[in-house]
Amino acid sequence: KKKKNGESGRPGPVDRRRGAGLGAELVFAALGWKHYRLPVLIAAGMGAAVTSFIYNWFLFDYGALEPWLVGAMFVIRLISGALLAGVLGHLIVEALYRTGVLRGLRIDIERRGAGLAAQAAQ
Repeated sequence: KKKKNGESGRPGPVDRRRGAGLGAELVFAALGWKHYRLPVLIAAGMGAAVTSFIYNWFLFDYGALEPWLVGAMFVIRLISGALLAGVLGHLIVEALYRTGVLRGLRIDIERRGAGLAAQAAQ
């Protein structure tokens, strides 16, 4: 089969992220897709880091690298998953919530419900 210009036969950028979603979904599934607080988002980001690391291990032959480098790569990926997917994702949702664009969505309904319950308790 003749390759087109620019095709290398290696997976493209989208293919390289395979497996990342699985790690996050496993965390959300374990909690019944009902909890999206900051600790859960951090765990989901780290779960995505783990599964994408396993996928990339085979894709890029991490086993050929020095063990200290593989360890450092893994730790950096875990931290990145926690910060970018967890903390940054949480901050973005909070900022969007304050603008009102999430009105009527589950986060809004739950927060208004919690607020009403707190008022009723007083």
